[in-house]
Amino acid sequence: MIAKMLKTYVVSRRQQRENLLEALRTLGVMHLAPVDRGQAVAHEETVATIDRLRRAQQLLGAITPAGTKPHDVTTIQAAEEALAIHRAAAERRNRLGNLHRQINHLAVWGDVRLDQFAALREAGVQIGFYTLPARDAGAIQADLVQVVADRFGRGVLVAVVQRDGEAKIPDSAEPVELPPRDRRSLRTEAAEVDKQLADDEKRLAG
Repeated sequence: MIAKMLKTYVVSRRQQRENLLEALRTLGVMHLAPVDRGQAVAHEETVATIDRLRRAQQLLGAITPAGTKPHDVTTIQAAEEALAIHRAAAERRNRLGNLHRQINHLAVWGDVRLDQFAALREAGVQIGFYTLPARDAGAIQADLVQVVADRFGRGVLVAVVQRDGEAKIPDSAEPVELPPRDRRSLRTEAAEVDKQLADDEKRLAG
């Protein structure tokens, strides 16, 4: 049943207009109507603001509030912040997925760090990685030859260690560059992004 409503005119000073409208919206018991409906055409910016408020309401409707309503921001400011957090969170989730794909792609390298390779080079130990047919791996002559992966591209991945002189590598071998990042640094960044996402959820919940 719809309660009978009374028609009321509300007047305020121009500089208090926004405060008045905010107070009326907060009451939630009034239906606002323009004096001249023929001229009451919503401004483009107003339409855009209403759309943002609607999207923010849909977004926040699925979140259980965890705090109290802040008193230092307006409804529009809160909606803008919620949408900004939502956009940033979407970008972070995309980045997190990309990081996990990189981590999985580098599984063949294990958890060795790039700075460990750099330390070995500084100590005079040269390490090279090559991919070649498995049958040719035995033809490599070096201080140490270790098959790192049995399946890598069309052959095997071999680590070749040589301290003095040069290792003898068969023509069928192709050098493999070290990845630009190691799994440890990727996991560290992934943990940071994950924490940012958790902070975003807390902020949206209040």
